[in-house]
Amino acid sequence: MGNLGKESLSSFWEKGIRKEEGSKLGEWQSVTIGDLPDCYRHDYCRWCRYCSGMGYLENGYLRKSDVQCMQAKARMRVYKKIHEDYPDE
Repeated sequence: MGNLGKESLSSFWEKGIRKEEGSKLGEWQSVTIGDLPDCYRHDYCRWCRYCSGMGYLENGYLRKSDVQCMQAKARMRVYKKIHEDYPDE
């Protein structure tokens, strides 16, 4: 997002808040689900707890997190299994 060796944290933060051109923080803050090409297009996505930081660390800017996709699939399977075994609860 920036280089704290060249810029103060408060300056970096203020640029992001003001959404100054070239501010990576400002750009990051303006991301919406519609900007994510791989997210919320599958049935398991409703079980996702999307974190842009995880996606960034794993696959780069505006990309899905493979770990979070795996967790969403697991949540969905558990939910379905519980409701198969205990349909009235």
